[in-house]
Formats: sequence, structure tokens, C-alpha cells
Amino acid sequence: MSRYKKRKTAFNDVYKNEELFDNRGIEKLTQYTTPKFKNPTDDDINSIDFFLYSFKDGDRLFKLARKFFNDPSLWYIIALFNRKPTEAHIAIGEKIKIPVNIAKAIEVLG
Repeated sequence: MSRYKKRKTAFNDVYKNEELFDNRGIEKLTQYTTPKFKNPTDDDINSIDFFLYSFKDGDRLFKLARKFFNDPSLWYIIALFNRKPTEAHIAIGEKIKIPVNIAKAIEVLG
């Protein structure tokens, strides 16, 4: 199943008079909207059991999600849980929190 199947879409016609659009006969693009997540509070995070993981060189959030949740598309749970939107915001050797109960993490963070 595509990860985009449940995503909302929006139309973008800002560039409709641009040469690239004209050359292709395009008037608008259908784009996926950015999902909205709430920023977890300290209480939200503390309500979820977690273990600490030492971030290593070569680690990626999607790889950690695949390793710990068996689903690389859940990388955003680790990102939200640690308030680190990308790997670039995590230092090598930094301890990050990995939620133990993914269902509860999705419920609290989603």
C-alpha cells in the first residue's frame, strides 16, 4: 500500500503562466499536503515508556524505525518523540529516546 494513499492533496496553480508549465500544457499541479502533528509536551513524552539509544555514525531515523518498529515509515515517531526533525539535528553519540509501545506513541503524538 502506498504511503500516500491517505494523504490529503491540494492544487497549486501559482506557476500556471511559467514557461515550463506552458511547454507541458499544465495549468496546475496536485501536491500532497504536509501532515500536521502536535508538538509533544514533556508530560506526553513522559507518559510513554522508552529506552535510550546512542545515535551512531550512519544511523538514519528510517533505519531505526525499521529496526525497532519493523516499519521505516514510522521514522517521524522517533523524530517527534525526541523533538529532532532530522538526523542532522542529532549528534553522534547523543542519547535519543525510542518509544517501547509504538501504538501508544502514535496515539499520544499523532
